[in-house]
Amino acid sequence: GRVAGAFILALFATGMVAETALLSARIAGRPRVSAAHLAFVWAVSTATISWFNNCFLASHTLNYILPTWMMLWFVRLVILTSERRLVGWRLALTAVFAILCGWMHEGCSAMLLGGLGLWIISRKFRVPAATWLVVATYLAPFMARHASANFSCGIDRSGIMFQAWP
Repeated sequence: GRVAGAFILALFATGMVAETALLSARIAGRPRVSAAHLAFVWAVSTATISWFNNCFLASHTLNYILPTWMMLWFVRLVILTSERRLVGWRLALTAVFAILCGWMHEGCSAMLLGGLGLWIISRKFRVPAATWLVVATYLAPFMARHASANFSCGIDRSGIMFQAWP
């Protein structure tokens, strides 16, 4: 139990830090991630992660680290679609992944939608059809999740959770 939880935490946190380093290097125009850049990203991530009661719980990890990693990965996939580098089955998998990301965490999803909206506006709405498809498949589950104030869904330690409030 505890060893498996620690391993999952380490896997998700490592994925989140690595994706942050890869995405920030790409945005800065660097083809590779240096050791110094990776160390900096790790230090900033460690200092800014939301710590619950001075400890890091597995449930907290699933609620923050996994969605953050997924959103960062999704941003990279959106960039690839805007460069027309994802087509065919890769685009289809990206659309499925977009559905999972849009559904995963309402706070992360809302902020990323705002960022995507500003990015699309900054490009004067001139983005490829594949990018519109991926953004729409991200938006759809987000909107569906918020369509009913009495319904909540997410992932917890026991698996997928669906809850209806009276």
